[in-house]
Amino acid sequence: MRATMVRLFAVRLIGACAAMTLLHACQQYGADAGKDAPADFASISLDQAAGPASVAAADRQCAALGGKLKQAGRMGRYACYAQYSDGGKSCTDSNECEGDCRAVGDAPTGTIARGQCTADSVPFGCYAEIEKGVVGPYLCVD
Repeated sequence: MRATMVRLFAVRLIGACAAMTLLHACQQYGADAGKDAPADFASISLDQAAGPASVAAADRQCAALGGKLKQAGRMGRYACYAQYSDGGKSCTDSNECEGDCRAVGDAPTGTIARGQCTADSVPFGCYAEIEKGVVGPYLCVD
């Protein structure tokens, strides 16, 4: 009986942690969307099955805004992403970057580390942001 209760508690705890992680990832993505790219960039988006003429037109429109059209994420959609001039610069906080300051390599969460400024506004992938010199939680956006 006691072992069953312990297992039930563990399952509930794991479920609650997973839910909090997902909520944090959604909040983080929503919060960063305004910083990463101007609203004009977000309006340029095509389905992965878009024809060459549509892709070429979207690419020209994106380039005119100073961005780059890329296929990204699990859905493979084309979208216009801002390009940052300080991409790759060493940093300890996102306020030092045009985009985000992200951990490099396998820096453990909660440790003090230097990171690199992101090169563009593509939000996809697995990464941890560095804020005030400390590696934050890792999250995966797809």
